[in-house]
Amino acid sequence: MLKYATLSVVVVVVLVGAVTTAADTNSGTRSGPVINEMVLDHIGADTDEFIEIFGTPNSNTSWATIVVVSGNTETMGEIDATFTVGNTNGGGYWDTGAQVDVLVGSVTLLLVSDYSGGESDLDLNDDGTFDVDPLPWSALLDSVSVIDSDPDDVAYSASVVGAGGASRIPNGTDTDSTTDWLMNDFDGEGLITGVSNTANLGEALNTPSWPNQMSRSEYYKGVDVSSSTALRTTLHETIDDHIRYDYTDDAWDTWDMVNSAEEFTPGGPGVGEILDLYKNENYTKISGGEGIYNREHSWPRTYGFSDNNSGNYPYTDAHHLFACNANYNSDRSSRPFRTCDISCSERVTVINNNQGGGSGVHPGNSNWFDGAVTGGMDGRWETWIGRRGDVARAQLYMDVRYEGGIHGQTGATEPDLILTDNLALVTSGAPYMGELATILQWHKDDPVDDLERRRSGVISSFQTNRNPFVDHPEWVECLFENVCSVFTDGFESGTTSAWSFTAP
Repeated sequence: MLKYATLSVVVVVVLVGAVTTAADTNSGTRSGPVINEMVLDHIGADTDEFIEIFGTPNSNTSWATIVVVSGNTETMGEIDATFTVGNTNGGGYWDTGAQVDVLVGSVTLLLVSDYSGGESDLDLNDDGTFDVDPLPWSALLDSVSVIDSDPDDVAYSASVVGAGGASRIPNGTDTDSTTDWLMNDFDGEGLITGVSNTANLGEALNTPSWPNQMSRSEYYKGVDVSSSTALRTTLHETIDDHIRYDYTDDAWDTWDMVNSAEEFTPGGPGVGEILDLYKNENYTKISGGEGIYNREHSWPRTYGFSDNNSGNYPYTDAHHLFACNANYNSDRSSRPFRTCDISCSERVTVINNNQGGGSGVHPGNSNWFDGAVTGGMDGRWETWIGRRGDVARAQLYMDVRYEGGIHGQTGATEPDLILTDNLALVTSGAPYMGELATILQWHKDDPVDDLERRRSGVISSFQTNRNPFVDHPEWVECLFENVCSVFTDGFESGTTSAWSFTAP
C-alpha cells in the first residue's frame, strides 16, 4: 500500500447535487449531519476502516444513510455498501465501527436522507453521471469522493481526496471543497493501539467518534525558535484568530467544548463523566446552567475582558475554561495564582485517578486561599499540585494568544493580556494577571500529562488553535525567561533535563 501525504489531484466529473450543510467556519456554528472523517485504507491489514458522521449531539439520525458508490472503471456507479446512521454521542459523533477491507479502490460517499434502496447501479450508462430517475433518496446531505491511483476512475462529488483516510479540518467544516479535508496519518496514529507520533507534516490524526485534529508538526510548521522575540512573534501568529463559540447557546457552545475536553471516563465525548479542576471529583455531565459544577475562567474575566459579547474572544476561549466544582470556583473568585501557607483556608481534593486526598498539611493535595477576592496585593489562590501545571499553561497561553490588535477574520478588538509579578497592576478592569513567577514554577512542578494533552487536542479541534505550552512545554523557558539555547532544527540543547520528549 502507498502512503498518500497530500490530496490527490483528480478531475471532478460531476457534483451529484447541491450540498446544503455548509458550516459557517467564522462563527463556529454548524449544521448537519456531515461526513466528517473516513479511513478507507491504512497500514497493515485493513481491519480498522470507518466512516464518521458529525451532527447534533445525542440525536437519533437513523433517517440518514451512507451510500458507498464505486468510482472504479469496472464497476462505475454501482452501490458497494450502505450504512444506516445511528444515534450520535454527546459530542455529535457516530461512526460505522471498524470495517474489514470492505471499501476497495475509488468510491464516492453519499450521505442521504430517507434512503429507499432498490437500486444496485446509479450510473447505468457509465458516463460519470447518475441517470437513475428518481434517485433512491429524498435529499443529498453531503458527499466526498476518494480516488486511488487510477486516473480513469470517476468522482461523483466536487470534494475529492486521495486514497487512505481524511478529516475535515477545522472539525465539521463543510464548504463543498477539497480544501475542507486533510489526509489522515496512514500509519495509524489514533487508530491502531500502540501507534503514536507517526503523523507527519500535512496530516491529520485518526480520531473515530472524536473531534478531528491536525498533526502537531503541521500546526507548528511556521514557528521560529531561534530567539525569544522570534518565538513569541511566530507563535502568536500561529495561535491567533481562532474560531469563537458562544459562551451559552442552544447549539454548540463552550459547555459542549468543556464537557468534551474534560471527559474522564473512557468512551468518547458524551460518554461518562467530567473530571473537575480543583476538587478532583467526577460529575455527571450537565449541558448548561448552574449545577454541581460550572465553568472556571482560570484567567478571571474581570482582568481585561469582563463583557460577554460576540466580539469577546478571551471570554469564551476554552483553552482557559475548566469544568470546576461550583463552590470551589466561588472560593477562588478572581484571586491571582500565588503560593499560600498553612494560615490560608483549605479546600481539599478527593482521591481520584491515583491523585488527591488528605488534609491539614500545607500544601499536601489541597487548594489554599486567602485575602481579597479581586486582585490586589493580598489575594491568593494556590491550586493543588495535580492541576497547577494545567492552570499555569492556560495563563501562559492567554499571554501569548492575546496581544491586542484585532481578530484577523472578524475584525473584533482584542485585549493585550499580560502576566506580571507586579500585583499592584492586577486590578478589576485591567488586563493583568499574576503571579508570573508562581505560574512559571507551577509549570515546572506539574508537567504535562496525557489528560491535559487530550483536553488541549479536543479544544483545538473546535477552535482550530492549540495551546503550544501543552505541546511544547520547553518553549516556556525561552519565552518567559529568555533561555533559548536551541539548534536550528528546533530541538533543545544544553542539559537533557530541559529536553522535550516529543518532536515538534
